[in-house]
Amino acid sequence: MWQCTAERKTIRKSPRIFIVISVIFCIFLMYTNMNNSISTYTEFQPTYKRKVTNMTQKSDFFSKDNVLNYSTDNVSLFSNLDYDPKAVNNSRLENDIFEWLLDFKTDVNDTITELTNASEIEKKSVLTTKLTNTPSLKHSPFTENQYGNKDTDIRGQTYLSRVTNWMKFKNRPSFGKQNLQLLSLFPFFNTFNKSAYDIMNMEPLTFDPAYKNPCFKGTDSTPIKDGQLHCLPYFYIIGVKKSGTSDLYSRLRRHPEICTPSFPKESQWFSRFRFGIKAFSMNVRKIHAIFQRGIDPRKVDFFISLFDSAASCIQRSPSRDVHDSLHYNKITVEASPSTLHMQTKWEMLPGNENISEPRYTNFNYIKHITPNAKIIILFRNPTSRLYSDFLHSTGGKYGNSSATVFHKDVIEIIKAYKNCFNHFSHRSCVYNNTLKSILRDKRLDIAESFNAGFYAVFMKDLLSVFGTSQILPILMSDYVTKMKQTLESVFDFLDISSVGSLAMRRILNLKTKNVSTKKRRSWPMLESTKTILDDFFRPFNEDMAEVMKDKRYLFLD
Repeated sequence: MWQCTAERKTIRKSPRIFIVISVIFCIFLMYTNMNNSISTYTEFQPTYKRKVTNMTQKSDFFSKDNVLNYSTDNVSLFSNLDYDPKAVNNSRLENDIFEWLLDFKTDVNDTITELTNASEIEKKSVLTTKLTNTPSLKHSPFTENQYGNKDTDIRGQTYLSRVTNWMKFKNRPSFGKQNLQLLSLFPFFNTFNKSAYDIMNMEPLTFDPAYKNPCFKGTDSTPIKDGQLHCLPYFYIIGVKKSGTSDLYSRLRRHPEICTPSFPKESQWFSRFRFGIKAFSMNVRKIHAIFQRGIDPRKVDFFISLFDSAASCIQRSPSRDVHDSLHYNKITVEASPSTLHMQTKWEMLPGNENISEPRYTNFNYIKHITPNAKIIILFRNPTSRLYSDFLHSTGGKYGNSSATVFHKDVIEIIKAYKNCFNHFSHRSCVYNNTLKSILRDKRLDIAESFNAGFYAVFMKDLLSVFGTSQILPILMSDYVTKMKQTLESVFDFLDISSVGSLAMRRILNLKTKNVSTKKRRSWPMLESTKTILDDFFRPFNEDMAEVMKDKRYLFLD
């Protein structure tokens, strides 16, 4: 009797013992990984410490002789600082360093240009101003205790101040305004080669009918000739920024028939990356891995390679149809909101030369490589969307003055567009990259985002390329208030199966993505600004409502 009782007690206690052992084991693993990360950084740091310190201390590097020698001899700033993706395993540190180097290189070149053009008397003033006002010349990603080492300010006390929060520095608005050219990595962007961008004259791809998703095997007649399976997106989420695209993507990727690519949400290949402009969602190591295969980042080959992991996912899930033939029903997606409104260097691309409005846009390029692609686009009141993006992109750096700064930017941008409309067509002004460049040069935080609010112009172009059956427009107000019905309509549009009640509940209960913080919501837009924007966008909203045959696109709420 006693033995039986003892056995029951042991059985009852064993789960608790197992839980305790599991917790101890997890803590041990976490401690080990933390030490590995710190040791990895410690091993990696000295090489960069020596090189960066020697190159960038103001007393040495920015001396008059060094600046003039650099300008005269055109010596590469980073000839002794080659980027090696295998040098460190800490991906956050890797990306931080890489982004800072690109930013630093751009700022140094700007400084050199100004110093070269300045007189001897002006040089000291120019240098002082640059060192005072240019963040990358004052700070590096090695400052402060971000990677487990308190003594990582390797650029010394010669800096005018220290970074108190590197993540805020990393996300500063200037990153979005500067063209962070990948010249340190890719020689392709040193000169502009039209033939590399000639998508419209590319031979159409032939996709394997066994795959629902547009997929093909690499052969001598395809862009990539490796005998492996390659896939392009079955559908695209192309905008609009700050209208719920990230949240929709995060929920759709939970569907069992959707294979997401290796990059998080957006590649920005059509709008940024193929022109050498860094897309911050792209992992540097993965970019290198594709580049080392000899694939040109300007060509469709590179875009296709971004979906290699999705292709593997699709290939792993075959099924049998009624004729007992293998069929692959999974699909993949690309979700870059910039695809809608960022038509980078369109005026230089083949077929668009010497015209004031583009003949070919990102929509044409998508249609050419994936003729049956499906397009999802979310819309939101352009006034509230713009202010939301302003608070998001500036990181709340203006605090309680956010509404006032936003108001001033709006006044200046509207003035510029109205002036353009007096001389050119609406479409010509919306696609005018020179106008946007001028506004960006004025350090206006919303120059690019403002342009995304001309919905009717972009929707007309989209409808001229894709049929209505290939486009699913979604109002953000519907998505927020009727999420379950909206998701079901998306599943139906994509021709994927509906999910069970439990799976749907899990999808609906996911945390909302990219929502404004409570603090930012406490800085409301000025009523005067709202009135000005509503009046400006009204004729475009009316045009949009007519195009969509839906009065809700008047955005009167």
